[in-house]
Amino acid sequence: METQVRSVVVILFVFALIFIELGVGVGLQISRDDHQSNVSCTEVELKALLELRESLIDHSNRLSSWVGEYCCTWTGVGCSKRTRRVVKLDLPNYDGAMLQGEISPSILNLRHLHYINLSFNNFSGTQIPEFLGSLKNLRYLDLSDSHFEGQIPPQFGNLSNLQHLNLGFNNLRGPIPDTLGSLLSLTFLDLSLNSFDSQIMPSWLCKMSSLVHLGLSDVSYGGPILPCLCNLTSLTVLDLSWNSFQGSVPSEIGNLTQLTVLDLSHNKLEGEIPNTIRNLCSLHSFNLSSNEFTGEVPFFQGNKSTCLQKSLKELYLYSNKFSGFLPNQLGEFKMLEELDVSNNLFSGPIPASIGRLSSLRFYMHLVIS
Repeated sequence: METQVRSVVVILFVFALIFIELGVGVGLQISRDDHQSNVSCTEVELKALLELRESLIDHSNRLSSWVGEYCCTWTGVGCSKRTRRVVKLDLPNYDGAMLQGEISPSILNLRHLHYINLSFNNFSGTQIPEFLGSLKNLRYLDLSDSHFEGQIPPQFGNLSNLQHLNLGFNNLRGPIPDTLGSLLSLTFLDLSLNSFDSQIMPSWLCKMSSLVHLGLSDVSYGGPILPCLCNLTSLTVLDLSWNSFQGSVPSEIGNLTQLTVLDLSHNKLEGEIPNTIRNLCSLHSFNLSSNEFTGEVPFFQGNKSTCLQKSLKELYLYSNKFSGFLPNQLGEFKMLEELDVSNNLFSGPIPASIGRLSSLRFYMHLVIS
């Protein structure tokens, strides 16, 4: 009898453990599922987002999901997994669904924002709001190609954590504020295709030692290229095209050994290309077209191999005054996909080694006088 009782107790104990384990497991699963699906903002952030929606014109209903209280599931809204605070507004227009209107000051109540992307929208007739300079947690700001007008707010100099700033392809005018020179954490800066009043490249650019990408195409700059710019040895992209830069290319350009893209096209640069250009062993795209360069191309001279033979994919030298022969070792640039050396003063035959450029796929102009 005692043995039977003991057996019943053991069986009940085992069933109890199984029940508890199943119950806890189910409870945890429900809790986990709730955590993933029903994600709500704070009341302040919810109100801020709804006011932002009201300030925008949304003909394509891109913001149709912006209803209810679970704002972390809304299109373009990102929340911290840890704090559930809104940290990201990602609303670029990549499919023709443009947002218009204005950016509401209510965005200031999204105090934890570190990422804003409103690129490729249409804010025509509006200026970039000064109050964006108060979002001091911002690390990423992209307002490119969104038809903003007016000036860059000097308040942007307060964004000390900013690492990425893209204001390119707008209708911005006036001077580029010197306060941007205090953004020493920037790794990406692009101000291309605007109509700034400044005629000379500001010297504070030379202090931005963290820059990896610097885009200043078509910003109305003139004068010489600052040699100190070549101290930015982390640069991988340097685009100074479509300006009015004059003088020669600094020999210090050879210090920028991380460059993959160098575009100096459509300026008024002259003289010979410095031999130090041979040091740019990571260069993929090299564009010197539409300038007044003379002499021979350094990596076309002699019979010595150059590291550029292993890296260069795009070479544009057209519309200059380069002279000399195209070398037979041009065929050793086996990575070349695009080549244009037309409208220069090259002479002699086209080297037969050109036929070895099996990767050449786009166009090839080799007009020789």
